[in-house]
Amino acid sequence: MLDEGRSRPVRKWVLYGAFALIILIGGWFAYARYQSNVLREEEAIAEKAAAEAAQSENPFTETSPLSNVEVDPFEKTKKVLNPFEQ
Repeated sequence: MLDEGRSRPVRKWVLYGAFALIILIGGWFAYARYQSNVLREEEAIAEKAAAEAAQSENPFTETSPLSNVEVDPFEKTKKVLNPFEQ
């Protein structure tokens, strides 16, 4: 009878341990799934931002403010003052 009395608490602790192990493994799987969802969402957001940036107008391709400036502004004056020079 002594052996039977001792085996019950041991079985009880084994069951508790197995239950705790199942809970821990389930929690680990849930956390891993959550992390993978977060990573997928972050990657999707990054891809969307990259696509929007690629499609948006490049601010550096606008015309230069000096594009209308002539190289020699006095060239027209020279032609008016001396029409015979070529």
